[in-house]
Amino acid sequence: MKTIIIASHITPPQSLLTPVPQHQQPAHFAQRLRRWGGVAVALALLSAVWAQAEPDRENPRHHFTPPGAREITIFDQNLYVGAEFTPILTLDPTDPNYVRNLLGSVAQVYQAIVASDFPRRAQALAREIVETQPDLVTLQEVSLIRTQVPGDLLLGGTTPATDVQLDYLAILLANLNRHGLHYVAVAIVTNLDMELPMPTANPAVFADVRLTDHDVILARADLPPGQLRVSNPRAGNFQTALPLPSLGSTIPRGWCAVDVTTRGRTFCVINAHPEENTAAPIQAAQAQELLVGPAHTTLPVILAGDFNSDANGHDGTTTYDLLRHSFTDTWSVVHPRNPGLTWGHDPLLADPSVAFIWRLDLVLFRGSQFQAVDMWRMSPQFQATPPLWPSDHAGVLARLRIR
Repeated sequence: MKTIIIASHITPPQSLLTPVPQHQQPAHFAQRLRRWGGVAVALALLSAVWAQAEPDRENPRHHFTPPGAREITIFDQNLYVGAEFTPILTLDPTDPNYVRNLLGSVAQVYQAIVASDFPRRAQALAREIVETQPDLVTLQEVSLIRTQVPGDLLLGGTTPATDVQLDYLAILLANLNRHGLHYVAVAIVTNLDMELPMPTANPAVFADVRLTDHDVILARADLPPGQLRVSNPRAGNFQTALPLPSLGSTIPRGWCAVDVTTRGRTFCVINAHPEENTAAPIQAAQAQELLVGPAHTTLPVILAGDFNSDANGHDGTTTYDLLRHSFTDTWSVVHPRNPGLTWGHDPLLADPSVAFIWRLDLVLFRGSQFQAVDMWRMSPQFQATPPLWPSDHAGVLARLRIR
């Protein structure tokens, strides 16, 4: 399902407001009102925070079992769109200067996304994937950014922008191909699809900028015949979604899944990205939809993604506990005393003093056929100038044996 939310009128000012990924500046908790949340939800600041540790990268490729062993490796990574959306979310639609402020704020956010330099970040991420060569890669916040110049939103037009400026999936795959490693997208879900106006260098010309969010599963396409087969791709958006009453709309989030067969064993792999922890009841309802929907199968299941629910219990959500009733957490099995924090870099990816505070990125499994072998946190600092990291999330690499 694809939902396109387009701002189309100048008057009244409220009609120019479209849902945007929700961001806040640090402190950390406010910072989590980021990317795809639609409303600012005020919650208490957390009192207990784990100390951040360095990513666990002991050359995981050295731990791989010999070819022929029944094993599956999964690399999970939230790509991070690259900006906080506070400048847009904090606008007052009743302000007489709302339209002018909106145009400036959209331009500010767009410039921040460009400055986050995903092409450079993708190079670093591709090197990690090439080093570890996982069988599957589960990705969240796989952004597609398109523009239309001149735009038509301020004139009441509804033509979607189609000129591609940044295609995060294509950029990552191209980097992998340059290293001689070939992956294909085997399952994709489209979540938020929004479009807003912004100014250009010519004061008489306005552009429209469109942001489309996807979650994606990649699979190796260069393995020997029969070693890794995928089938039955499927995807969906959660029926429960964060409401935007002022627009009569919601923020779509979703999941995608595929069946995987390797060396005579078949199982289901699901990639999911539930709502922010600032809307905990909605997030929990989406997790329940996962359990009674795509995860309701007789096949063994691997469930990976950015679940926006701290596995260490410090963000006030119940989603992790709900999932743990049915699934085993790979990290908890192999690192029972390590908090394994995976989220918390600053929005500009520029400040090493901003520590991770939550473990949101998980690889869970259900089925006696699976045995957790090891798991690593990835995505270390890769250069001396911003962006310092590939994402505001650490990636995680899980290795499971299939019995």
